Amino acid sequence: MASAIAVPIARPSDRLSRKIVLIGLIVGSGLLMVLSALVPNFPPFFIGRAASGVTEFAMTPIVYSMIPDLAH
Repeated sequence: MASAIAVPIARPSDRLSRKIVLIGLIVGSGLLMVLSALVPNFPPFFIGRAASGVTEFAMTPIVYSMIPDLAH
């Protein structure tokens, strides 16, 4: 399920700078973690943490595509 959501999120990295997309995902994940820490009950916490996990999962293909660029 998470991959079905994460792939469209990571897809702009094909058209835009991978670094910008990665920074956006890192900031988004961090904001979702902070927001999930501030909610008063469990359902919004669960949604925030799940969304944060999806953004972290979307970072994986971007990072894996950047690693060979660092090896050159």
